Amino acid sequence: MPTPTLALREKLFFGGALSFPFLNYNRDAHYKESDASGNTNNNFNYFEATETLNTKGVGINAKLGVIYKPVEDVRLGLAFYTPTAYELTDKYSAEVITDLEGYGGAGIKNQSSLDLNNGQLLVTKYDLITPLKVIVSGSYIFHEAADVKNQLGFITADIEYVNYKGASFKAIDKSDATSKDYYSSLTDVIKNTYKNAFNARIGGELKFKTYMIRLGGAYYGNPYKNETASLYKVSGGLGYRNKGIFIDLTYVYTINKDIHYPYLLQDKPNTPANIKNTGGNIVATIGFKI
Repeated sequence: MPTPTLALREKLFFGGALSFPFLNYNRDAHYKESDASGNTNNNFNYFEATETLNTKGVGINAKLGVIYKPVEDVRLGLAFYTPTAYELTDKYSAEVITDLEGYGGAGIKNQSSLDLNNGQLLVTKYDLITPLKVIVSGSYIFHEAADVKNQLGFITADIEYVNYKGASFKAIDKSDATSKDYYSSLTDVIKNTYKNAFNARIGGELKFKTYMIRLGGAYYGNPYKNETASLYKVSGGLGYRNKGIFIDLTYVYTINKDIHYPYLLQDKPNTPANIKNTGGNIVATIGFKI
């Protein structure tokens, strides 16, 4: 959606937008642990857990920004993204299958949440408040240079502050004390797990008449208090603009380090899985202006 803007003496530009994002999230997870010892008398052969989750809802947020142009070639920006307030509904089911090598009775045992809820999915409604963001940005515009056939271009950079630990959950039914306590404890977990972080991005473009060359990079800081994670992205691309036709081709290389807890135990220490991966994506865009 275009952001409405207001210009003041062609030096100061104000903008803002009100958004209503729709969320539809699906997750299917399957975990399995097996006894690698070969011991058939330790009351454990294997364990499997399957979860399905569908989350739907709608939210509201606002984006406010200002751009200052001290001279023709320079742009300085400041933007504020409010937290998004979502009202969400979860539909959840889980099943556990285990072989305890005869403990508690012979045979493989299984239990499903559907068995405990009259064959129905577990439905939960709640509010989610996402982190706020503040972005400081700057750019420099390269004007026409006669000796390189009307070459144009720009370089731009921004620093983003994200209030990760400010995210929170709230119960919709304020009269339900159990639900209120649960979401309050969940919010406490967020505050104890996450911290605020900074992200940085830089990019540039050189234009040779109808052709463009682009380079960019991004760094996303560690959002965890007691764990380590990082995300780097490097991109390069080519573009073409002429007579209402535009074609863009970009390659993005990603280096990601993160952690994942498949489940949490209340009475024992929890150890996360350390995730390290790299990968590349090619993005192509073709458009026509009418």
